[in-house]
Amino acid sequence: MKDLFKQVIITTCIMLFFASCGDDDDAGSAEINRDDLIGVWMLESQDGEPVGSTSFTIIVSSNGDWREETREGSFFEAFEGTWSLSGSTVIINYDDGDVSVAEVLAVTSNRMSVRVDGVLAEFSKI
Repeated sequence: MKDLFKQVIITTCIMLFFASCGDDDDAGSAEINRDDLIGVWMLESQDGEPVGSTSFTIIVSSNGDWREETREGSFFEAFEGTWSLSGSTVIINYDDGDVSVAEVLAVTSNRMSVRVDGVLAEFSKI
């Protein structure tokens, strides 16, 4: 489950950090505004497929903290760490030593698209 959660987090990071919503932006080339990524984001789809009954949420804090939560029925799992932004790339350093990298493709005040390990993840801000 951690692999799925890791994929979702990376994807979320990418979406949180993706560039402004202009039509002339080149994916992966625009600088992302760090403040646009701050907030609570819920995964809506992966590679265009709805996530179904699983709830995956990422909490991106302005102090550099990162938290991922997965819920499905009575199952709950959370991972924490820190995050940083370099251009349109989000780097997540988990407390257990794992590192994930996500590319933010687009971000607005309430939507984010990221790519992690080849998976396109779409998030909405809650």
